[in-house]
Amino acid sequence: VSQSRYYGKNEEITKGLFKLIHPDDAPMVMQEIKKSFHSLTLTDIEFRIFTLSGKVRWLKAISTPERLKDSVIWHGYMSDITERKIVEQELRRTKNYLQETTQVARIGGWEIDLNTNTVYLSEITKEMHGIDKNEYMDGIDGGINFYKEGRSREMMREALEKLIKYETPFDLELQIITLQGKEMWIRAIGKADFSDPNRKRVYGTFQDIDQRKRAEIETEKANQLLKHLSKQVPGGLCQYQYYDDGHFDFPYMSEGFLNLFQIQKEEIIENPRIIYDRIHPDDLPLYHQSLIESYHNLTIWHSNFRIFLPSGEIRWIGNESSPERPENRVIWHGYFSDITDAKNAEVQLTRTRDLLEETNRVARVGGWSIDIPNNKVYWSKIVKEIIEVPNDFEPSLEFGLSLYKEGYSRYIVTEAVNKCVEDGTPFEVEVQVVSTETKEEIGYRDWE
Repeated sequence: VSQSRYYGKNEEITKGLFKLIHPDDAPMVMQEIKKSFHSLTLTDIEFRIFTLSGKVRWLKAISTPERLKDSVIWHGYMSDITERKIVEQELRRTKNYLQETTQVARIGGWEIDLNTNTVYLSEITKEMHGIDKNEYMDGIDGGINFYKEGRSREMMREALEKLIKYETPFDLELQIITLQGKEMWIRAIGKADFSDPNRKRVYGTFQDIDQRKRAEIETEKANQLLKHLSKQVPGGLCQYQYYDDGHFDFPYMSEGFLNLFQIQKEEIIENPRIIYDRIHPDDLPLYHQSLIESYHNLTIWHSNFRIFLPSGEIRWIGNESSPERPENRVIWHGYFSDITDAKNAEVQLTRTRDLLEETNRVARVGGWSIDIPNNKVYWSKIVKEIIEVPNDFEPSLEFGLSLYKEGYSRYIVTEAVNKCVEDGTPFEVEVQVVSTETKEEIGYRDWE
């Protein structure tokens, strides 16, 4: 929590805390401050800083301006959002892998929201059905009617009924008839996800197998609608006192803290235990344990727990509080924030990684990336299987280039990688690599 004052001179921006701001973000921060200075609007900025140890951290700063006689003063707070940013970057990378794999393997996704009878189809799945990418399918019955009348339609109808009623997954090879009247063999995979009673869904994949009907394709592919974790809900500040005799109170509670728990200040003053009534009973033991450990050891009190709002909604709350011990009590100065989006992102990331790994396994398509500033190379599990190296093998760029067959293949890949690093030019080449174990020459398709 801080107050900042600005008199409208550029040289002020380069002083104090502003020296720590990442140079790539400094112009944006300066622009937002000047904008707020002139218009007296709320600032909400996300930017990077260098810590005193040289590490890079992401901060979110929210502040409200107030104009004084010869300056503007901002009242606000900053929060560390580094972990959220890391998750967002990982989600973007995983989503890119999925999109590339989908294009290569000709696999599309589908999803039905059972609460609204809404059908979602990826662009490739729409293409298989002959549907324009801007059009939508008319509910579950509309989807079933695409299957060829007779065996294919009846098998799909029965499979969907079992999936919705008993959560029984299916993996079928059937015929559909596109809007243009073309018969096509597809492989349809379906699964159910009833983990959220407010959003029961069934989902799966379609694969075009019209030209390779007898091929064994074991894929579990689904496009998931990924949430962007771009909204950092402002949290709340409070002082929490725990006395040696066991009772406790809240000397200070910000409006954000009260909004977070959707509770009135008077209610907490009258009955501080009402906060405990909000906490999910499964999380209370760990919440209390972390509090007692901090109480005895005067260590930072960190806890993540769920709360029930008056509407019945469940939200995840994160707490970071610093303790001090006056006479006969410990008082924590803390920050509470809504981390529900981050928790959901962890679940989404796990699901997406599972889908990517299974799709790569079936389609024999692997992913790679190079972290240029840190000189680190990432290979997916499938790439390591193709090259025949252990799963814990840590590749380097030099080692990777050496695997390409000497001559044309190594030359064309080296040139393409260098060009991509220099100016971002994408590439797609078909070359040969030599595995590390069998020394077998393998056809290999590479893209960036």
